[in-house]
Amino acid sequence: MLQKTKDWLALLTCLFALVSSTQAEEADCPSSEISAIEDRLALLEKNPDTHPLILMRLLKFKSNDGLTKYEEFLKSYQPILREMGGEFLFLGSATPYKLDYESSHELFGLKHNPWDLLVIERFRSRKDLRRLGDMKVYQQAESELHAHLENIAIHALNGTLHGGNGRSSADTVVAPEFPDGDELFEINLLQFKPNGGEVKYYKEYAREVLPMIGHAGAKVIYGLKAELMLVGEERYDRVVLVMYPSEKAFHQMVMSEAYQAISPNREDALEVGHLFGFRNAGRRLKRMQQE
Repeated sequence: MLQKTKDWLALLTCLFALVSSTQAEEADCPSSEISAIEDRLALLEKNPDTHPLILMRLLKFKSNDGLTKYEEFLKSYQPILREMGGEFLFLGSATPYKLDYESSHELFGLKHNPWDLLVIERFRSRKDLRRLGDMKVYQQAESELHAHLENIAIHALNGTLHGGNGRSSADTVVAPEFPDGDELFEINLLQFKPNGGEVKYYKEYAREVLPMIGHAGAKVIYGLKAELMLVGEERYDRVVLVMYPSEKAFHQMVMSEAYQAISPNREDALEVGHLFGFRNAGRRLKRMQQE
């Protein structure tokens, strides 16, 4: 299976070579991987191209200066994305929790974050992804970034509203003005159990937890529907980003008796239910936009 491929960097090279019509013939990729990636891109492009494409990247760097390395990549990439009419929706750097991991994991599945950076970006259409792959300056910048990466996952999402069934218009998913303080951004990577997991999640868990989120001073920023896993080892059905005013507020909510009473409903509905914490790193983006 493609997602079991260990040489993810070679796989990613194949992906962007295939996205680029000018580079596809030069790609040194096994035929089985080429076929699998082509199938995935075909599935992605099969959806109506009248709506935005949301791309989520999770990055793990080889060294501790990963955010600095990504900032170097942004110097080349951000002007290209803006020129194409795209934008960054969120840039977050991983933050370690000041919690008891063992007891927290038993209560609500919290575990160490294996990623250093969370990037969510918006393209106007799926055609723009192919346009991006054709640009030499992007290919060079991406190649230089890969030299510093240990692992990566790339997922194509769309702007379906939280709990909604339809696809949103291009104007419904925009980049809000995130505060740059002690706020904790929790990314929820959800894969529902077959035969009713999604219905159970929204009817028996989400309906109860949303008022708790509001009471904690938090809010759901994005509720996105997964379209396709392009590179990675796990597929997800929903990706939900929630902003808490602080780690303390998050901790108090999940450790409360009310939350612990409904947390089994979350576990019963999910095959995979990762919760990873990030801090807003958008100040770097804003500074670079002003330069």
